[in-house]
Amino acid sequence: MRLLQVTLGFAVALVGCQRPKPSPLAAVEPVTSARIVVLSARAGPVEKIVRDTAVLRALAQLGSRDGNWHRILDTPPAGEVRAVLYRDTTYLGVVSFGPNFVGARSPRTEEYRTVEDSELVRVRTLLSQSGA
Repeated sequence: MRLLQVTLGFAVALVGCQRPKPSPLAAVEPVTSARIVVLSARAGPVEKIVRDTAVLRALAQLGSRDGNWHRILDTPPAGEVRAVLYRDTTYLGVVSFGPNFVGARSPRTEEYRTVEDSELVRVRTLLSQSGA
């Protein structure tokens, strides 16, 4: 009986570990501006300040969505697109996008999760809307 209880305890603990983890930027909104840097541009890095509230809200939501957020022990990837988020003049954090990840860096921590194809499409759309 004791073995069954221990086994069930481990099973519950493992299932509990599979729940989506909150992003380091979970409480980032409202965002009033973002400095977007596109490193993968053909002519070199492109940088633009964005104040469009729809674009800012969408970037914040992509970086704050619950998911399989985790820390990377080695050198973290920089991302091909980075959005440094601000509320007025206060630094809130950075959302970065790579070919297979979304990164979220708050003033306290930096974590990553797997990006979904639909999110990459959304990032491209946002960049084209913002002119970056």
